[in-house]
Amino acid sequence: MEFYGTNRIREFLNLAPLIDIVFLLLIFFLLTSSFLVDEGIEVNVPSSETSQQNFSEPDLLTVSVNSNGEVFVDGLVRSMEDLGARVKLFTETNKQAQILLKSDATVNVQTLVSVIDQLKKSGAEQITLAAKRQ
Repeated sequence: MEFYGTNRIREFLNLAPLIDIVFLLLIFFLLTSSFLVDEGIEVNVPSSETSQQNFSEPDLLTVSVNSNGEVFVDGLVRSMEDLGARVKLFTETNKQAQILLKSDATVNVQTLVSVIDQLKKSGAEQITLAAKRQ
């Protein structure tokens, strides 16, 4: 006598390859994405309709000017002479050095021009002025 149902083939979905693929995708996206870390300096950048992001992280030096006219390089307060020395060192060590200039919207134009002059005297060729999109 033969009973039906005793020799059922149990079919199930093997989740191990699916989990492997999900982890590989996660690692891929983590390695290919770049994250820009903000220094935490309170700067209200001006807005622009045509602003765009076109720089890479390793070759980037961030120079910030707050509303009081204080100059920061990578989050540290610097004088104009220190700014020049830091930028000169950075441009000599990085062949594709890019300077991101974050200026508060209320900064005096003369202060901003003085910072740009100091950057150019120190050898900076690619200076980008930060703006937020409207």
